[in-house]
Amino acid sequence: MTVKKRKWSGWRWFWVAWLAMFAIGETAAIIELRKGGDDTTLSEFVWDFVVSNPLGWVGIAVLLVWLFIHFLIQKDSDDS
Repeated sequence: MTVKKRKWSGWRWFWVAWLAMFAIGETAAIIELRKGGDDTTLSEFVWDFVVSNPLGWVGIAVLLVWLFIHFLIQKDSDDS
């Protein structure tokens, strides 16, 4: 299996920026949480949503199934 080197398109830069912003926000939330602040991390938000929403677990399951299928059938953009 060979890996093609691809150009960095605008979308790649978008995802790098998104991941950087997420890492910054999550790190700030973890620091705030350790100082005794609110439950501001993503995992705390998700747990609160799942516990307080009757369909929370269904939503999580649907998201994970979609993500699995998305990665499984991802077509290479150079294929025709």
